[in-house]
Amino acid sequence: KSGAKDDTSTTSVSMLGGLVFRYFLADQFYLSLNAGALYRSANTSVGGASAFKASSVGFLGTLGAGYLLKVGGGMFFVPAIGVGGYSLNTDTTSKVTSGTATSDVTVSTGEAGLAVRVELGFVFYASHNFNLFARPQALILSGTNKLKNPPAGVAETSTKTTTIDGGFDVGVSYVF
Repeated sequence: KSGAKDDTSTTSVSMLGGLVFRYFLADQFYLSLNAGALYRSANTSVGGASAFKASSVGFLGTLGAGYLLKVGGGMFFVPAIGVGGYSLNTDTTSKVTSGTATSDVTVSTGEAGLAVRVELGFVFYASHNFNLFARPQALILSGTNKLKNPPAGVAETSTKTTTIDGGFDVGVSYVF
């Protein structure tokens, strides 16, 4: 029908949280250990009814390095990179229609692989022990996705996957 309104909506959310430990090898060069949890959610609705849902929960860990380039006062530009691994468990629910009946079908997958974190940001040291930071970052996950508990008659297969998430960190740190 000409001029029909598309009533499909999609919402996606990615959240990453965790702890970061830094050890300064020199005044402005540090090594870091970043360990945390990763959560992703996606939902597609058609006509107000859910047609697709996916949620992922997992862990992420990276070892990295960064360098503080003095801008002025207590302000520093901080490029950093980290490499490590990740593991995600995902449940995907879709509407399946067979004849006149519609039902929800849930499929579970596991994913694991290489994680690379790239950060470019700023840090302001208000005192020797306290700082404020803001930095954009990219998280690149490249791994293998495998179906968990495949139904009878379905071959166990794996697929390669790569995702790139971008985000923005804002926070405070206390240095011991």
